[in-house]
Amino acid sequence: MEKGVIGFNAGRVWRYLKDSGETDINRLCLDLGLSFENTALAVGWLARENKVTVRRKDGNLLIAIQDVEFSFG
Repeated sequence: MEKGVIGFNAGRVWRYLKDSGETDINRLCLDLGLSFENTALAVGWLARENKVTVRRKDGNLLIAIQDVEFSFG
């Protein structure tokens, strides 16, 4: 798969999470119409950039936007 497609899908995932909050990866697949592989690649892209967190709960992978703290000083 091309990096451009993965990046595009990463943007779709990020916008979805921004609007919906923490979401199960399977729900992301269904709601975005992406295969599990394409969703996982997009989530991996975002995780590598520290833009999302991935955690396991009750056997499910939950994805959320990484909390960002700003400080000036």
